[in-house]
Amino acid sequence: MRVVADHTRSGLNDAISRAACPTVYDTIIDLIQLLWWHRFASKLLTPNLVLWKLNVSSAFKVLVMSKNWQARQGIAIKRWLPDGELVTWYHIKWHSVFGCRAMPYLWTRFMSLVVWIAQQSYGIEYPLAYMDDTFGVNISNKIVPFVHNGVQHMIPLQQAQMADLWQSLGLPFKLSPGKAPFGWRVTITGIDCDLDEFSISLTPKAINDLATAIQAFLDFSGRCLPLRQWRQMTGWLSWALNMAPQARPHVTPLYNKIGSKTQANAGVPLNLEVRELLASITRLLAATPRLDLDTTSLTHWSIDDAHLVIYTDACLQNDDHTGAGLGFWLTLPRGCHYFATCPGRTFEWIQLRKP
Repeated sequence: MRVVADHTRSGLNDAISRAACPTVYDTIIDLIQLLWWHRFASKLLTPNLVLWKLNVSSAFKVLVMSKNWQARQGIAIKRWLPDGELVTWYHIKWHSVFGCRAMPYLWTRFMSLVVWIAQQSYGIEYPLAYMDDTFGVNISNKIVPFVHNGVQHMIPLQQAQMADLWQSLGLPFKLSPGKAPFGWRVTITGIDCDLDEFSISLTPKAINDLATAIQAFLDFSGRCLPLRQWRQMTGWLSWALNMAPQARPHVTPLYNKIGSKTQANAGVPLNLEVRELLASITRLLAATPRLDLDTTSLTHWSIDDAHLVIYTDACLQNDDHTGAGLGFWLTLPRGCHYFATCPGRTFEWIQLRKP
């Protein structure tokens, strides 16, 4: 049995400001940047390089809370005994729990220290961490033996160094293929990373799970979904659209709906615009090919690399003489051009324009 304590319902989360516990994770974008660096800057992306991942078991249980906070984590469990008697067991949770608003903040601070030790004292180059997962790129061609729970495993050197650090700190982990994979193709934070094709994509299961969640979101029987579910959906979509960066504007209407709201259980109405965008995201993710990490749109580039440069600013009169609009100035092979238009027609013009 796993106990999930809802500190929002009990009121404990009301005393914790969201602004006081910001959380920043290493994401698949950080891994992409690391792969770019190995490939283009250091020229170390060779057949000897492998990806690796290691997962902390029951992560939040690692952190021990202060006695003052433990006293607020009392749990009452009611149970019927075989003789028909109803008993209540009381238990104090002495470690951190899911459901507390500050836990991601505290955990990432702890893991940041662990990752810093891994780099400074264990020589692991650029380890990354996302909640209970650590992952990285093993650039050496070394597979070493590592004994864990009496069983010897053959794993990459960096993965073994991280496991050694965790073992010395008493962090629980498993070295099974599902929990500690390594190779040229590894699933990291639910994303399939393939060094052979130098590409990434969502796994079929991840796409199916998200599509199911979107459909359940749209089929909600009530009039308004609680703000908590809106936040969960926007976070899930932001993660998934790492695979389709061009579709990120699809999430903007969701953020606009919840941007000024603070009550987690307050209802937020679902309008037609959001319904249409969520349906289009489902279709887009199902049809999106693997994201090629060599594509120029993902790399850093300067204005000198651009095929077309357009300068824009507000103007007092558009070309239709119907009022103010946006003015655009650009240079094409046939010479310089200027036009002014209403904002509603501008996006279509830019999208279809050929340099």
